[in-house]
Amino acid sequence: MVTSLLGMGLAISLLSITQTLPQALVAVAAFGAAVPLINLVATTYYQRTVPVRLLGRVIGVRQFIDYVTIPAGIVFGIFVDSMYGSAIGILLSGLTILACCVASVFASPLGLLDSEPSAQPQGTA
Repeated sequence: MVTSLLGMGLAISLLSITQTLPQALVAVAAFGAAVPLINLVATTYYQRTVPVRLLGRVIGVRQFIDYVTIPAGIVFGIFVDSMYGSAIGILLSGLTILACCVASVFASPLGLLDSEPSAQPQGTA
């Protein structure tokens, strides 16, 4: 998961300094390659740790949080882009993802996402 965050953050940060279309396409392709990896790790972690009877609710809440934050990100992006330009806005997006990557390295609960979950049987707890 940390590797995916690192790849996503670096790709978006590099996108802000690209000068040509091929450079931008490489950065976007790198970002696109990292996104499924983070989703795969997170979904597998939920499926292994959340009791079966709560799994639908937990994934539903996760998706709700994902989708409800999109408008806030759009408003923030418009504000930053209008104040500082789109390159700074894109760079800030990449740095935010990199900050989450750094936080996940130092936060022990987030670091567990890169390790194997406990041998607790599914459906208990």
